[in-house]
Amino acid sequence: MFRTPFPDAQNTVLMIRYAGNALNDFSELDARAKRTLFHRLVRLHRSGVQQNDLEPRNVVIAAKSSASLASGPVIIDFDRAELDHDCPARRARSSSKLRRILGLI
Repeated sequence: MFRTPFPDAQNTVLMIRYAGNALNDFSELDARAKRTLFHRLVRLHRSGVQQNDLEPRNVVIAAKSSASLASGPVIIDFDRAELDHDCPARRARSSSKLRRILGLI
């Protein structure tokens, strides 16, 4: 964690290494990657996290040379996330929206 050196600032940043390029559109994902993205979102919901800004720009595909990263799509940008989210994962608004966008329903 990085905490700003300015005493009045309210920002905290979690810095991680480069994970890949952001998507421009969900259509860039093949069927397997779409399913992987959906299931990762469901796992987030089950963990009590709702990302709240799931757009293609907030999904990256790890570079092929990044063997230590999970393969497939990675969800990023959690500045709007709710950490005490409590709802059935498959009924959550964002997961239902994503299922439609990805053509999974």
